[in-house]
Amino acid sequence: MSRHFDARYETKSIEDGMRVFMEEEVGQTVLWWVYDPAATEVDNVYSVGTDYLPGGRRWYPPIPVVCINAIRVEGAKQYTDGLYTQDTIHLILSANSAQQAAMPNLIDTWPEHLRDRLLWQGRVYTPTRIELRGVLRESYTVIGIDLIQVNPDELVDDPDFARYAS
Repeated sequence: MSRHFDARYETKSIEDGMRVFMEEEVGQTVLWWVYDPAATEVDNVYSVGTDYLPGGRRWYPPIPVVCINAIRVEGAKQYTDGLYTQDTIHLILSANSAQQAAMPNLIDTWPEHLRDRLLWQGRVYTPTRIELRGVLRESYTVIGIDLIQVNPDELVDDPDFARYAS
């Protein structure tokens, strides 16, 4: 049987190409905090820590994840009635690299990661959409993630991100 058009061979070829030519040459590294609901203590109404619930929302320690590409759009969205805008980014990850970076459940349990936080270029973002792309047979090769900036005033009550509030 020819090695070409064999799904395993093609998947490995895609993974190697993304790692060597995209991640190692031009890739970006983000720090990824996975939300920890078990350690989170929040007010029932406001979903933040309070004087009587000092725990606040919590995340596991950050994981460095290499991205193939990152596209930032400044001031693209305004989700509040306030006088500020929020930047958005679109990240493209190799599914294989995400799994190797201790994110093995990103594909199977992607909705759970919509509460996660990522740090890129000194700004904190939260995912709004996770796209599973590049399917070969039953395996995904690429993951696209849309994120929106978490403004500094929203970080003050989260102990894991208070240092980014200024």
